[in-house]
Amino acid sequence: MKNLFILAAALFISACATKKQYEKTEKGLEYQVIQKTENGKLIESGQIAELNLKFFADKTDSLIYNSADLKDAFRLQVNKKDADGGSFDDAILLMATGDSMHFLLDAETFFMQNMRQPLPEYMQKGDKLRFQVKLVAAPSMEKLMAERQAMLDAMKTKETELIQAYLKENNINVEPTSSGIYLVYKEKGKGSKTEAGKKVSVHYTGRFLTGEKFDSSLDRNQPFEFVLGVGQVIPAWDEAVSLLKVGDKVTIVAPSHVAYGETGAGQTIPPYSALVFDIEVLSIAK
Repeated sequence: MKNLFILAAALFISACATKKQYEKTEKGLEYQVIQKTENGKLIESGQIAELNLKFFADKTDSLIYNSADLKDAFRLQVNKKDADGGSFDDAILLMATGDSMHFLLDAETFFMQNMRQPLPEYMQKGDKLRFQVKLVAAPSMEKLMAERQAMLDAMKTKETELIQAYLKENNINVEPTSSGIYLVYKEKGKGSKTEAGKKVSVHYTGRFLTGEKFDSSLDRNQPFEFVLGVGQVIPAWDEAVSLLKVGDKVTIVAPSHVAYGETGAGQTIPPYSALVFDIEVLSIAK
């Protein structure tokens, strides 16, 4: 029994000795330095940080986020932010490339400042988040721009391959227009020819080459109206609809350079996306 007590006491003392205590900055940020790079240069406000990042609900030790689940590297621009107890950015600004740290933050402050959302229902006011962070790199803006350009070039090349595969798979044998649009008639109308400068009403469905639908006026049961030929729609639409009559039903395959180009459209349409539209011309305003 005596030996067992001595062993337990020894284990307790060992655990206490190896457990790191949180230090505090002037703002009250609680942090632990896990690994420090010798002579490392601290990241500066305004720089981009590439991080390996996990954070947990400290009270329950439940994992909330893990950057390892992302397809691409986790990067953000670090900026100073004022907050009692410190901010996420304050913690990153304590680090140099190669450093690893753990730190605690007020959960509500983090979600409001960094996530732009209220505290989740599963957490309470006053709860803390525990972060495990490694600063992998602080890439320069020049490097980031070069990486982006390389990615866009690859996407542009891939787009041409995807269009040709789509045409073959769907037995589309029509010649493209001078701008590169492929127009396939599904049904010929007998109405008036469209005219530039006049308002046209259409129903449409937009899809990616994969067949995934991203928008449809039919789903809203509300035709789409626009003035033809004045740039109110993407160039592919202005061109294609200018060739149609009321009652025509067509499918067009539009390369990205006559759609949303290298920028895409918000979160819906990625850069260099060729698009497929089913269009029916309903009417032309008098």
